[in-house]
Amino acid sequence: MSAFVKKYDEYLDETYYYMKHSSGLDIYVMPKELATSYAMITVKYGSFDNRFAPKGKSMAEMPEGIAHFLEHKLFDNQDGSDTFEKFAEMGAFCNAYTSFDRTAYLFSSTEGHRECLGLLLDFVFSPYFTEESVKKEQGIIAEEIKMGLDSPYNRCFHLLTRLLYTDHPVCREIAGSEESVMQINRDMLYSCYNTFYAPFNMVLTVSGDFDCNEVLTLCNKKLPRLQHKEFTRGEKAEPRSVREKRGEESAAVSKPIFCVGFKDDGIEKKGRTAMRRALAADMLCDLLFGQTSTFYGKMLETGLADRISASYLSCRSVGFAYVNGTSEDPETVYGHIMESVREMKHSGIDRAAFSRIKKAMISDMVRSFNSTEEICELVADCALTGCDVFDYGEVLRSIGVEELEFLLCELFDERFAAMAVVNKNGEGAPSSENEEEE
Repeated sequence: MSAFVKKYDEYLDETYYYMKHSSGLDIYVMPKELATSYAMITVKYGSFDNRFAPKGKSMAEMPEGIAHFLEHKLFDNQDGSDTFEKFAEMGAFCNAYTSFDRTAYLFSSTEGHRECLGLLLDFVFSPYFTEESVKKEQGIIAEEIKMGLDSPYNRCFHLLTRLLYTDHPVCREIAGSEESVMQINRDMLYSCYNTFYAPFNMVLTVSGDFDCNEVLTLCNKKLPRLQHKEFTRGEKAEPRSVREKRGEESAAVSKPIFCVGFKDDGIEKKGRTAMRRALAADMLCDLLFGQTSTFYGKMLETGLADRISASYLSCRSVGFAYVNGTSEDPETVYGHIMESVREMKHSGIDRAAFSRIKKAMISDMVRSFNSTEEICELVADCALTGCDVFDYGEVLRSIGVEELEFLLCELFDERFAAMAVVNKNGEGAPSSENEEEE
């Protein structure tokens, strides 16, 4: 236990233990007396990172979707065994996912958690790729991409990103395109793995029936002793301006789908600054377009729009608020969205509504500490942002109305807004420059 630093939050009455392992891995242990134990290895590597340069080398550009492809292939074993079956035999559930800025490997179990953690460390740090298995996976992922393109909500969201951003990887599908995955080969996978899958670029979070000493013992045994190899990510700077204000496609939908976005500035924010802005922006989205908002009530009362949701996406240099839903008249809905923004700027934020939403967010945060899965996800998310999980509650409680009113004017600016629409087949044609890049 002495190698770990104990962190305690009096407000939450919660404790976690942290250490920087000799390999460079950040380890967070949250002992909890709950039915399920959970562990997750998060790699600071996602779909944004298809351009990179190891120190002293020129910039390499990989096919889109390679981070997601690598996630799939890491479950391969040299002896031909099935990693998922190994976890299932121990009564555990195993999974993985890739997003814009990370790849995560995880399991949940009700017993045998120590053996499961050992298996998790084993397969994440034991890559085995063959040209034959890569070719087989290309077909599997191509089918997965087709399924994603069949989702009209997914298409509308990614059309919005292509309207908001000029030349940023957020515009592209996380899984890539059918064409790009066919370009991926074994050597590329090893190149990406050797660059990003080093302990110093990863975070291990475990929660449940875990003991710090057993976690440390497993890490000492399983983790590779790799040198810290620096690299540069090849993301490009983005202007605040949007590329286009409107875009549309067509799909087999019963009612047109709309997605209206407000592009935030392109300044990369880290740590508590990034956390604070994201939390404040989420509050504003709820105040403006949430289920208790005037806008939401008006849309349902008039039947103009339904299935409405709003959120703020924050990831490295990307940030935008968006509201989506379905409507037979998206342009009229757009007008109501802008009217709601103007009205709140003119009248100010309702203090009672602000207090209610803030209390609800604090309550959700407190409840998350009763789930080993939510704890691990929240701790990892904070670690990747560059702050402490206990900052979350402190920052959330300190956000005031005046701060939100300032952000309202800065973020919800119609000059930096765009609307994507997926029409019913036959009611609109996709613009050629807005088609999926394949």
